[in-house]
Amino acid sequence: MNTFFKKYGLIVFALLTIVIVSIFLESEGSIVAWSILSVVLILMVYIIERFKSIRKLDELRKENMLSEIAILKSQLNPHFFFNTLNNLYSLSLTAPDTTPIMLLKLAELMRYTIYKGKEEKVSLADEWEYIKNYVELHKIRYKNEPSIVLHANLEKGTGMIPPLILITLVENAFKHGVEKLETDAFVNINLLESEHEIVFEVINNYDSSKKSSDGIGLANLRRRLELQYPNKHFLEITKTDVRFNVKLILK
Repeated sequence: MNTFFKKYGLIVFALLTIVIVSIFLESEGSIVAWSILSVVLILMVYIIERFKSIRKLDELRKENMLSEIAILKSQLNPHFFFNTLNNLYSLSLTAPDTTPIMLLKLAELMRYTIYKGKEEKVSLADEWEYIKNYVELHKIRYKNEPSIVLHANLEKGTGMIPPLILITLVENAFKHGVEKLETDAFVNINLLESEHEIVFEVINNYDSSKKSSDGIGLANLRRRLELQYPNKHFLEITKTDVRFNVKLILK
């Protein structure tokens, strides 16, 4: 019923108006004409009220969805920023020449999270730059620097994407992989933009003897994908004894 009125309500309204005018002109003053006119007017009022109710319901659903997305965004791991600040302090004592560069990257990261994170869509290039800054800051946290390879093919250069939707997969690669491996840790991050889809892939090794769970990050990502890419995304997680491979495709 709701779908019918949303699609054809205005047509029905116009047809009813024509019928009213026609009947009234042909039978002006008759009881039948006035009776029909009254019924039609009641129907018209009903249709208008239904339109208002449906519009309000759609607006409420959209507001609820946007509120939920905002909450999911706000649940990004804040420990990263605190840990990074602590590491920057240590770095300022041991390698003061590199500290300004790292501070600049941290500032860019925080600026992106605070301001760009509020936007509905950002450019894919901006999101990729955010990921690169995140990785650079992560490197200073480890004595044994992991092998990290980043590759992007942004041929179109016009892709738009919800902000902070890719970073969860990168966070997981460090949290469950690099942070728990003492040596030989690696992370490969690939981003491909084509005419019809965006493909993001993260591959990392991990220590299978140390237990870990998906946590709230991956659950949040799945929910955001349901809200922002309904039936237009594909998330595949492949796990072996030594490696995670996560692929996300956005149509």
